[in-house]
Amino acid sequence: PLIFTTLTVVYLRNLEVKTPVARRVAYVLVVCSLVMSIAFAGARSVAVAQVATYATCSLIMALAVAGGRRLAQQLFASVVLGGIVGLGLIYFVDCGANSVTRIFEPSSDVSTLTRLELYARSLTLISNQPITGYGVAFESLVPDRPHQHVHNMYLSWALWGGIISLVSGIVFFSAIFWSNLGEMREANALILVLSLLGPWGVNSLFDS
Repeated sequence: PLIFTTLTVVYLRNLEVKTPVARRVAYVLVVCSLVMSIAFAGARSVAVAQVATYATCSLIMALAVAGGRRLAQQLFASVVLGGIVGLGLIYFVDCGANSVTRIFEPSSDVSTLTRLELYARSLTLISNQPITGYGVAFESLVPDRPHQHVHNMYLSWALWGGIISLVSGIVFFSAIFWSNLGEMREANALILVLSLLGPWGVNSLFDS
């Protein structure tokens, strides 16, 4: 779903000059990306990243693209439609993701509580050895449940190699931002940056 989302956001560049058919293709891709993450992957973290990315993309279009307000409205409608279809497949069709987790029910979802526990434990460990970390193999020893990682890429980096590893990872994520810094006033450059920082950066808060 993340790769699909990245490619979809890249396709949203120059949407204002695309043909009506090409625009409809873009909106169909948005709907399909949300349906894939919500209904078939059961990946709430990806769905949150997608909504945040597409919402930001809509805002960029509305503010910085000629005729962008209408494009933003159509994109927002696609996001809403994708969410409705995805949730409908879970609750009414009983597709595969329903057996894994019910989307957006954190009170009954063990994985949410597990993540919070892993985050707290990871932060304690990081504070004890913040400079060098513990090495890559150590991360699998943190969970006491059947998880092999702490479900947060930034915490994983800090566990692996301390502050140095964390900063290096953030620089890696931000490379596309810096490479487009001179063009950041252009909407399409912002959307290109968003294609990576949006889905991957936000999802990394909840998974690794």
